[in-house]
Amino acid sequence: MKKLRSELTYNEQLSHYQEKKNTGMAFIIVSIILLIIGAVFFFLSYKYNNIRVRVFVIGLEFFVSVACLAVAAILATLGCYFTISSTSKLKKMKNNKNN
Repeated sequence: MKKLRSELTYNEQLSHYQEKKNTGMAFIIVSIILLIIGAVFFFLSYKYNNIRVRVFVIGLEFFVSVACLAVAAILATLGCYFTISSTSKLKKMKNNKNN
């Protein structure tokens, strides 16, 4: 049976919030990678026409870039939330432990 968060020991809570912080940082790193991939595919969606002028074409590259950018935005939001909330809870726990 899983314990409630209030029933966990100090070290278990500390490791829980540290893992949550690490997960948030990993989400941020993956979102940065997806942002770069999305930007590359967005620039690949521009094609040259017959007179050698770049024109925007809605093709597979554009849809891949939109999907990568959307997933990157979601992961960046979750990563920032996990990192900030876990960091603040870790600071509160350490301040309470010192007092």
